[in-house]
Amino acid sequence: MRQIASARVFVYAASWYNNIPELVRLARQAGTPSVCVMADIGFGVEKIDPADPSTLPDRLCVADPVTKTLFLRRGVPPSILREVGSPYLDTILHDAPPGPLESSEQRVGLLVNPELDPGPFARSTNRAELDVARQVHQAVATVPGSLLTLRLHPRLTPPHPIDLPGATIDPIEPRSSMTDFVSGQHRILGSYSTGLLVARMLGRPALSFQPSPQRPVQRAEVFEAWGIPVVRDAADVRAWLLEPLEERMEPFAIEAHLYQPGLSIKAIAEVISELG
Repeated sequence: MRQIASARVFVYAASWYNNIPELVRLARQAGTPSVCVMADIGFGVEKIDPADPSTLPDRLCVADPVTKTLFLRRGVPPSILREVGSPYLDTILHDAPPGPLESSEQRVGLLVNPELDPGPFARSTNRAELDVARQVHQAVATVPGSLLTLRLHPRLTPPHPIDLPGATIDPIEPRSSMTDFVSGQHRILGSYSTGLLVARMLGRPALSFQPSPQRPVQRAEVFEAWGIPVVRDAADVRAWLLEPLEERMEPFAIEAHLYQPGLSIKAIAEVISELG
């Protein structure tokens, strides 16, 4: 509390770990204006309750038009919304687009996430993701000449309950990047991972596979806007794997999908200066 009270502006990123209403309450008690940066595109909207103004930060920063629309639909006042872009995806813009892969195999990358709403510091793989991995593994096994590599979310640490014969698990090292992984694959699959957006930015075909009928489709509006198909059936995954593989997709117009691409840090600093 003392640190918040001594700050000119309290800035925090919305994440799985943060209780946003509680952080807003602490900032108001300290008399310090607050800025919440929504780090994830299309996620976290439910963390903001416009029916209770005491839980609203002074400024709410969003990365893209879809997330802004979701907040407006929820009833968040337009006066607190600011469009800033994505610091994470900005790092991808500095990387050169990958060229064609010289490989006799079709390399398929699968992005495995932790629990969707895990609570503080959870490091487990959720059952829905295990089901995704098993079904994708079975689909890839039926497509001759295809090789599956899994990239576990950085929050997942061994031992993990994934054991798929013939599949490779990509070791995430300190210098390992999502760009490197995507560039080394012909196609990228996942359920709701931001890595699917990275694949789209880098010109690799991406598919969202969300087979659980008990769970609503995550990031549906975002994936639709970014041109990423969402399927619920493993047969559709196999059909996608059998489609002719283009060496390069059409150039991706990032300006239509992110605010201020490449300038998000500057944009966030300008929002902070409004209050401080």
